Amino acid sequence: MANQQLPQPTGPYTVGVWAYDVIDPNQTDTINPEGRPIPIHFYFPLAHGLHTLQKKLPELRAPHKNPALHTETYAMLAETSRMAPGIRNLVIFNHGNTIPMTEYAIIVQDLASHGLIVATLQHQLATDLTPPPFWQSRSTSRHGTIINNLMYVFECLKRNNGTLFSGQLNTNNIALIGHSMGANAALLLAQRTASPFLPHPLTLLPHDENATITKECIVALDADFDFPSCPQYPILFCLSDELHQTRAESTLTNLLQNVGYQFKHYKGSRRLSFRDHLYNGDTHSEAFFDGTELEYYKFWGDVRGDIRAFLKEHGIL
Repeated sequence: MANQQLPQPTGPYTVGVWAYDVIDPNQTDTINPEGRPIPIHFYFPLAHGLHTLQKKLPELRAPHKNPALHTETYAMLAETSRMAPGIRNLVIFNHGNTIPMTEYAIIVQDLASHGLIVATLQHQLATDLTPPPFWQSRSTSRHGTIINNLMYVFECLKRNNGTLFSGQLNTNNIALIGHSMGANAALLLAQRTASPFLPHPLTLLPHDENATITKECIVALDADFDFPSCPQYPILFCLSDELHQTRAESTLTNLLQNVGYQFKHYKGSRRLSFRDHLYNGDTHSEAFFDGTELEYYKFWGDVRGDIRAFLKEHGIL
């Protein structure tokens, strides 16, 4: 696949992107004694028009294990003051383990082109301390960091809506989307907030047992953690074909059906398929997708279409 371009966004709006940092003073360590930086990229709708290739906005503080692509994208650098008029719902996107937040342009720019504000958060930093190897498969501390980041950033966006978005951001209708580690953290957060016995001083995914209208939903891209057994929050599971048989044998598929969540396995997809990295080489690699180039484009058309349909069903889009 030499010199491939990312699939164009499908919505009528051109897309802007703007970088913004939040410092969380509640999260301190030896590297960040004044507070942990949380880099954010906002993707948002501009005027109606044609989608043209733009230089990619990098995030250089991401871990270096999976270097960012140099592929051009369809989001132009623009201040949020240029956003198209109207109230805009919020999507927060959470990356996979050691993946830069910039590597999901196919999804986030598509959603912004349909009128949403998408905030991508860089949860892991190159300066983070490396834990001992025996922690890697057992520790959930990185998911705790994501949950802390999510809740703090959400409150910051609410407080600074006027400054950042001229009051156009609607924080009453939101969606969380995550890939792998990012999806697992969203499910853990939903587990926590689904309990009626826990106090909730913050308002992201609040528990309201008397609510008649759902205002939050989750899209989990190839998650493998536990999920709420009571479907208070609608969840769409977009699952890789690579683990289809394993999930069936472990009865996970039956459990998803019994609880009532939406889920779909995508033919030929692998765990790495849900990011932009297929375009990082000159040859087609089965590590990223098991199928032809045409099948890969169909995969992305299906994933993006299913996410948009799910968000529309639940009042986000």
